[in-house]
Amino acid sequence: MKDFGSFYTEGISENIFQGWFYSSFNPRGRNYMTLEELAFEIVDDWMNSPEHRQNILTETYDREGIGVGIGAEESVWVTQNFC
Repeated sequence: MKDFGSFYTEGISENIFQGWFYSSFNPRGRNYMTLEELAFEIVDDWMNSPEHRQNILTETYDREGIGVGIGAEESVWVTQNFC
């Protein structure tokens, strides 16, 4: 809960990303990204989306949590929560 003086809110925002550990694949194998490349891809994806960008740049959010999950076929799921 956040106290803004004249009102309280429990509102939060969330960004979600779904991608892969690799940038492409072919019959010889997968072209894996480094963790740094993957991180840049995630942030670039969010910053190129008006809604996700607004969540990141909203000044009233002063806390953030990030969760990362690895799924089937080396999928990557990332959630970014703001309050």
